[in-house]
Amino acid sequence: MPTYTKETHVHWNTESDQYDNQDFDNERADFITLKVFEDKTDGVGIIVSPTETHRKWVDAPAAQEFIDFLTTIAEQKYGLNIISKQIVDAE
Repeated sequence: MPTYTKETHVHWNTESDQYDNQDFDNERADFITLKVFEDKTDGVGIIVSPTETHRKWVDAPAAQEFIDFLTTIAEQKYGLNIISKQIVDAE
């Protein structure tokens, strides 16, 4: 099992932004599944609140791939509102 050195902390504007777009949910699931296969994440989303989710990543570039995915797919393609996206050291 890889060592996870980074986490993404994503704060959505509303619960609906995070959970109520099935097309985005499908694309997110596909992206996460691919990253698990590539040993970049464990695939577990840590639900801190209905609008905040954390994920563990092997390194900063892997975490940045997820941030870029959220920017391109969630925000630009589907118009979902994210308040902040951060990469922090894993606990």
